[in-house]
Amino acid sequence: MRIIIFMLLFVFANSCFGKIWYVKEGGAGVKDGSSWSNAAEDISDLLQNPYINPTTVWSSQGRLKPSPDDTIFVACGVYSPIKIWCPDDYVVNYRTSYRGRIHIYGGFKGNESCLSDRQSWSDYPSILDGHNHYYCIWIENQTLSHRQDNKDIVIDGFTLQNGYGEGAAIRLVHNNVLFSNLRIINNIGSPILLFENSGNDFYDRYNGEILLYNSVISRNKIVNDGFNTIPENLISLSSSKVNFVNTTIVENSHNTTGYTGYFGFYLYNHSHLSVLNSIIYNNTFDRMASFDFFNNQNLLEFAYCDVQNSGGSSNWNLSVAIDSGFNIDKIPLFIDTHNLEYGISKSSPCYNAGNNFLYYSLLQGFQTSLNFFCNFDFDANNRIYDGIIDIGAYEFFPSINSVQSNLNSFDEEGKYFIQNEDVISIDDGIDYDIIKVFDVSGRCIYSNTNRIFQIKIPTGCYFLYMIKDNQIVCFKKILIN
Repeated sequence: MRIIIFMLLFVFANSCFGKIWYVKEGGAGVKDGSSWSNAAEDISDLLQNPYINPTTVWSSQGRLKPSPDDTIFVACGVYSPIKIWCPDDYVVNYRTSYRGRIHIYGGFKGNESCLSDRQSWSDYPSILDGHNHYYCIWIENQTLSHRQDNKDIVIDGFTLQNGYGEGAAIRLVHNNVLFSNLRIINNIGSPILLFENSGNDFYDRYNGEILLYNSVISRNKIVNDGFNTIPENLISLSSSKVNFVNTTIVENSHNTTGYTGYFGFYLYNHSHLSVLNSIIYNNTFDRMASFDFFNNQNLLEFAYCDVQNSGGSSNWNLSVAIDSGFNIDKIPLFIDTHNLEYGISKSSPCYNAGNNFLYYSLLQGFQTSLNFFCNFDFDANNRIYDGIIDIGAYEFFPSINSVQSNLNSFDEEGKYFIQNEDVISIDDGIDYDIIKVFDVSGRCIYSNTNRIFQIKIPTGCYFLYMIKDNQIVCFKKILIN
């Protein structure tokens, strides 16, 4: 097993310390970003980028100036692409003012006071829209020597869509960044994700690694269109070290008129990509991977993944990549691809097929700081539902539809909880490991493992169930008048 074990997510602290800045679509109040009631109208208002043309869609000059290690909360809505940029003379003039360690989190309703208050980012999408003309995220230092000063950028909880160009969704140059909880969809270009001269800096707190975690990359279209001379590909690495963990890469296609063929991954100039607990399926790859002809010191490896046309570890196709063990090649049996939901059923070969030890080593090295994040999947369900982690961005969890027929068995009024206006107080005498509340559409609106808490929800009909030792011990229909 050559998957590198490292610990990155200690930066996923609760983020209630230091300054928090707020963004809402259209802004609010005086739009200075100081609170939700005075939210800035776009993320670019909070990013200070010296010498950037103020008219570019990627970023304004940044009339607001967050300090390093501050955090930006972004409510659901559609926003301009992000550019975090460092000029050539950064070391001389901008060491103290450059906003290199900013943490940007999307997926808020717009009333939360702390990062752990965010219940389900995917239900309140914060969208970075490239308008079919720009990269969705562009983070770049101009020279390799400056990279070590630009640390700890976190981009979490966003949908990246309609990006265009060489690195249509993410263009990362001379930086090490933590990406998580991203939906990367409907972008056009080649590649869709570009990592260049990134992840080899051992001076930063990421120890020379980039992480893309708990994300979905789907329905992107690969078109060369003169962007560059390398083969058309979905994900490109140049002199970079990147790790994908519990990521689902599905239903990506390409322009058949391309002259170079189409690859899922293209690695060159001493690059290394490790893929763990992930699904790569239903893409129209001509070939899984390609490497430059002049340098063979590139490595693409899979472990505990479902990789189409790989043969699985039992019959591994050596032309695909390196088999680091326990891979499969089986149809994932997604539940609802039509609606871009790539959850799995209990009959899926990806169910209970991942590796807990590697997952915890990667994501739980600093448990006291992780709190909410490592315990939930792409859809805010319990990340390890029944003892063994699943492959892909979604963890299997029983659908509310599968238990509604049992709800009448638990209709004793007030036995399990007390209704008081719009607050539900759970009786702590019930023995459970996790509790879930769903609305009538089947959307999970609340999930918690704490023993004592209250749920405040709007008027309506809801369904609650509790789970103990992987068994559902309580169902209840909830009416809030």
